[in-house]
Amino acid sequence: MNVFDFFSNDDQNKISECYEAGEFLYRNGTPAIGVFFIRSGRVQVIYQTDEGFLTKEIKSVGEIIALDEMQLLYYISDAMALDFTEVYFFDRFFLREVFGSKR
Repeated sequence: MNVFDFFSNDDQNKISECYEAGEFLYRNGTPAIGVFFIRSGRVQVIYQTDEGFLTKEIKSVGEIIALDEMQLLYYISDAMALDFTEVYFFDRFFLREVFGSKR
């Protein structure tokens, strides 16, 4: 099974969440508690560099948000829905169990 199949597969361990345009999925500095798999809509992910520059990425259907941040205690970006967006949310404890991380 590849990663896309894992996140899109129907499974009892994922939570379906919906966000309106302009609503944040998470904010920079909040506890990094899980990842988001986009089922519909688009999400803008905004990172601020140490020099104060902002970088913006647009994520869409089938993409995973915040996977890299699961190694951290807090999210280091903001994620805002650009459209009505539906995501599956997977918490970090479930991901550790499935992927066998010791962290």
